[in-house]
Amino acid sequence: MLNSQIDYWQHIAGAKVIPLLVDNPSGSNIEAFADETIVFLNKTQTDALLRIVPAAYHTQINDILLTALLQTFCDWAHVDSILINLEGHGREDNLFGNIDVSRTVGWFTSSFPALLIQPHSVTPRSLIKSVKEKLRNIPDKGLGYGLLRYLGQTEIVEQIVMSSQPQINFNYLGQFDQTLVENSLFFLAKESIGSERDGKGTRCYELDINACIIGNCLRVGWTYGTARYHKKTIEKLALAYISNLQGLIHHCATLEKEEFTSSDFPLARLKQADLDNILRKQPDIEDIYPLAPLQQGLIFHSLYAPETGMYCNQFSCTLTNGLNVEIFIQAWRHLVARHPALRTAFLIEKRELPLQLVFSKIEIPVEYLDWRKLSADDQVSHWQNYLILDRNKAFSFDQAPLMRFALIQCAQNRYYFLWTHHHVLLDGWCTPLIFKEVFNIYEALLNGHDIAPASNRLYRDYIAWLLKQDRYSAENYWKRTLSGFSTCTSLGVADHIISNTVSQDDFSTYSFAITTSHTSHLTDYTKYHQLTLNTLIQGAWALLLSHYSGDQDVVFGITVSGRPADLAGVDQMIGLFINTVPLRVKIQPEVSTISWLRTLFQKNQDIRQYEYVPLVDIQKRSDIPRGQPLFESLLVFENYPVDWAIESYAETIGIQDITFKEQTNYPLVVTAMCLPGEGLTLCFNYKIIYSLNRRLSVWGGHFQRLLEGLSLHRINAW
Repeated sequence: MLNSQIDYWQHIAGAKVIPLLVDNPSGSNIEAFADETIVFLNKTQTDALLRIVPAAYHTQINDILLTALLQTFCDWAHVDSILINLEGHGREDNLFGNIDVSRTVGWFTSSFPALLIQPHSVTPRSLIKSVKEKLRNIPDKGLGYGLLRYLGQTEIVEQIVMSSQPQINFNYLGQFDQTLVENSLFFLAKESIGSERDGKGTRCYELDINACIIGNCLRVGWTYGTARYHKKTIEKLALAYISNLQGLIHHCATLEKEEFTSSDFPLARLKQADLDNILRKQPDIEDIYPLAPLQQGLIFHSLYAPETGMYCNQFSCTLTNGLNVEIFIQAWRHLVARHPALRTAFLIEKRELPLQLVFSKIEIPVEYLDWRKLSADDQVSHWQNYLILDRNKAFSFDQAPLMRFALIQCAQNRYYFLWTHHHVLLDGWCTPLIFKEVFNIYEALLNGHDIAPASNRLYRDYIAWLLKQDRYSAENYWKRTLSGFSTCTSLGVADHIISNTVSQDDFSTYSFAITTSHTSHLTDYTKYHQLTLNTLIQGAWALLLSHYSGDQDVVFGITVSGRPADLAGVDQMIGLFINTVPLRVKIQPEVSTISWLRTLFQKNQDIRQYEYVPLVDIQKRSDIPRGQPLFESLLVFENYPVDWAIESYAETIGIQDITFKEQTNYPLVVTAMCLPGEGLTLCFNYKIIYSLNRRLSVWGGHFQRLLEGLSLHRINAW
């Protein structure tokens, strides 16, 4: 990790910096000759510096203090850059995972060189942005410099140390007022503490500048050597610094609207000109970051056939318990405001790296209709037509939200409710989380109670986790896994796909259930052998595919949760985490059933380490010819209780007739659902242009026999 920072610190060390002007170059710079000049901002200016200024350019106080410092030295010495040594508290956020050292006693101070360069256009705006970006680009906020300097190899130490050394040291010590509040038992003494260092010692810097806030005023102390500088020189510098600081405060306080720089959206890795162009078109942006792996694929398929309603998910139900429509919609608005993933649009055209744009606020579209004058039969007919029309209504990916709502009143206390959203926003795991939260908000608003706070983990945390993963190792894993597999596993039907442009109505569904007792037997079997029900189902599907395709080496798609165990709070995060990856299974009749299943189980565990790679990149590493699919069937295992989570609020809001409609681009999707205490349900969703409708009942019987056979240690259970 530190090796990646060497080039940065070598660049800083090799910078050509003009030495500081000195009144008496031959004067001795020892501690005995040190003196200090102190200047202040008044309380009003300090308050503005702390509370008003940061909002203008999304800065921290150090950004402004150092901008004024750059401005002061460039004007004084007629230079365009300064090299300073910057001290920090070292207790940096987001650098140590979940480790909180804010209350840990010890010495954490960081000390490192920083090169500040004056931009060509010398304006407050350009100066602030330039300094802010220079500081944000310092790797790990400077902590790595000390490690490389004092613990690195000799040649590295020489490269980053034996060069131009800073002549200025700057340290902002923070707000002492927060520690020593008014009327506290302790307060700062006015008496001098005397000399801190041996008078014969050589000072490390020409100028040592320390700033802090005491008595609600910014105090800036300039320590210098009296044998090298006249007091008037330092006083002039210090006063010029305060004047420049006051000018920056006034500029920020009177700025008409906030401005962003690239470092405000670090995950997006944008150049400033590109960012400015985005914000010019979409000014109400809260965050920008890349897409998750599956998001790229979903958008591609949706754009390829926009009129089909592909990946347009519908949740519908009937509400029968005296719904308060205004509060119900208000609850959804609260929910959208709490979760950035629900306020997201996508910037995809003419971009090498597509981006997600999170809007700071949006209005959710709600259509309200009154069908109370229609007969009950007409209401049902109108409702079915409404669902079809809505399902085929494409979303515009560059416009948020990618969701819409409909409330249709059928009687005094009866409504049809429809929530439609594009799958690119959410996965199935989120559905019970969302409904639990929105119903809790509804109840709180209805009863005048406070709304419980939302989780502090955002979808961007997952994107940040993704960007830190080792893509090279992951892609090599997939290359090894798929090596030698060059022909897509056939479904074993004669028909061919007529067109990829099909609507959701070109799909049909066949379902069957396995009894609760049989399911319990399968579950007990997997627990006893330390397997999972998912492994057993995958094994059965692999055997079925092998039988109908005639291949002993098969590949089919599986859906993985994508929620990494090492990302705290990921189980409560809202967004799209799932990914579709291939599972390669070799049928080995000579191997015992348990050994074969355990190998399959371990393969799933290995996949968990590399499940974040986009499917398109996985396919590029395979031997499948370009333009051909890697697999034709997708197996999905679901064990999250969507209906149960919703129906638990049935008494409060009167939920009935729950349906959930979604459609993928795969010719055949097999969904296995098993909820606690219930039987296993298998659902086949397939393109009707295949001849599967006559075969699926047979397949269902085979599937059940294969599951039972595996649980009896028989691979061949035909």
